[in-house]
Amino acid sequence: MRHHNNALRDYRLAFALTLSEYRSATDTTVRELSETCEIPEQTMRSYEKGTHHPDLPRIVTLAPALNARPAALLLAVADRIHRANGLEPTSSILRAVLLHGGLSLDQVAAFDA
Repeated sequence: MRHHNNALRDYRLAFALTLSEYRSATDTTVRELSETCEIPEQTMRSYEKGTHHPDLPRIVTLAPALNARPAALLLAVADRIHRANGLEPTSSILRAVLLHGGLSLDQVAAFDA
């Protein structure tokens, strides 16, 4: 379970950085994004702090407000995790979704084997 918790923590942090980057690129405040997506501001702040991450339906809601497709947002997070671990980024949306679900990079690699 500890391995899973570390993977989720890493994912939350990567999502937080990616969300902040995308939000800044759209010149949108947390409050504005929250209102646009109809997600409570406190929840949005928890995503940007890395204490929580959105479920897939929320990503579908968030992505257009960030001028992104949901898959592109997930892939950007997965790429950040791969680069942080010294690995080449992946273009596999399946791998990105598995990381979102809390699998570690080792578990994702075993999933493909």
